[in-house]
Amino acid sequence: DRPQSLLIKANDAARDARPADTLTYVERAIEFDALNPEMYHQGAILLSSAGLNKEARKQLFKGWEYAPQDARFPYSLGLLAAESNDLQSAVGYLEETVAMQPDFYRAWYNLSLAYSKLNRAEDAQRAMQKAQGQ
Repeated sequence: DRPQSLLIKANDAARDARPADTLTYVERAIEFDALNPEMYHQGAILLSSAGLNKEARKQLFKGWEYAPQDARFPYSLGLLAAESNDLQSAVGYLEETVAMQPDFYRAWYNLSLAYSKLNRAEDAQRAMQKAQGQ
């Protein structure tokens, strides 16, 4: 099997509510292409969709080591933190994301939502303005 075909199998397993198989396929795919940060990112998305957020976080951190300037890694970590209701961590990751890539409008939008939930109205308004390109 090639890495992409293993990720397709992981996607099928996640869709069919087979998290253990999802994890196995993702790990096998990454073994084939362990220096490619994209493999870690794609794998993390599949793991998260299977409800394996702890494993998804691990893959995101590994991928981020290979691509420290890739804003998708802190962004995805921020989304996972927000899903787990760890809003302080979500804010930290999303702030790092927009510092790395100021025109990442989805990150600004999600940062605005996290600020809102933390009752930081001024920060939420400022982030929403950035999300709208202002």
